[in-house]
Parts: sequence; C-alpha cells; structure tokens
Amino acid sequence: MEVRALPPELAGPALRAVDDPARFLLGSWSVRRQLRDVVTGAEGAFVGMCSVDPDQSVPDDPGRLVATEEGQLFWPGYRDRSRRVTRYRRHDTQTLLACFEDGRPFHLLDLSSGGCEVEHQCGPDRYLGTFRALAEDRLEVRWDVSGERKLLRLETSYHRVGGA
Repeated sequence: MEVRALPPELAGPALRAVDDPARFLLGSWSVRRQLRDVVTGAEGAFVGMCSVDPDQSVPDDPGRLVATEEGQLFWPGYRDRSRRVTRYRRHDTQTLLACFEDGRPFHLLDLSSGGCEVEHQCGPDRYLGTFRALAEDRLEVRWDVSGERKLLRLETSYHRVGGA
C-alpha cells in the first residue's frame, strides 16, 4: 500500500498543508458527491453529512477515528438512504490508514503537502483516489474506478459545518 504526491496538474498553491490529519478530519462535514458512469453517461449524486469522531472503542488513542457518512443516494431510477463507515488509525506521524468498517485496510492518507494520490485494488476493479485539502474547512476527493464492467468517476466536496 502506497501513497503518492499529487501530479503537478492537481497540486498547486491552492492546497493547504495539513500537519495532523486526524485533527483536520475531526468534526462534522456536509457532503456532496457527483457520480458518473463514464461509459453510459448516467449521472447521480449523494447528499448528506459526515461525522468524524474519536473511535470510542480505543479511547486512549487520539489518532483513531470513525467517519460516518449518511444521506440520500440518487441514481437514475433509484433513490434511497445511504450510509458508510470508514475507520482511520495512525500509520505514522503524517499519515493515516483508512480502513473499511470491518477493519480491512483501504488506503493511506497523507495531507502533509495538501494532497495525495492513492490506489486500491478490489478484485478486478482499480480505485484511484485523489485527496486535496483546500482550506481548514474544505476537502475534495475524487475516485476513478475502472474494471471489467465499470468505468466510474466519483467527485466529492466536504465542507466543515461549524468550527474546527
């Protein structure tokens, strides 16, 4: 599992270097995600909230977090509530390890330069993620998903609600 610096076309002066990614993520965030099937042109959206809190199952480790996204998922012919949980734990002083709800590793997250690129292989599908911290209260994430039967782009804007 690796984390890479952003390519020059995605990096730049607009990025905000983050010293402590756990502290940066803590709090409540509004979430707007655009979903697009690159092959068919179908488009959808997710609108909701993400609450990032200390992981109460490990109260003595401030680097362990639980991020819970809840909201509405809209896709042509489909609308329903959606929920997902991501767990974070410190990998090193500048990097978090993002895990699925069941604890399986997903990807590393290093925002020390303001952004990073990550990759996750899930069976035949490849997930290429781009993370960009644009301000203390704004994070952008893009996932390009490719596989035998899918070619998707998911673009998410997180805006902090209330104070940090």
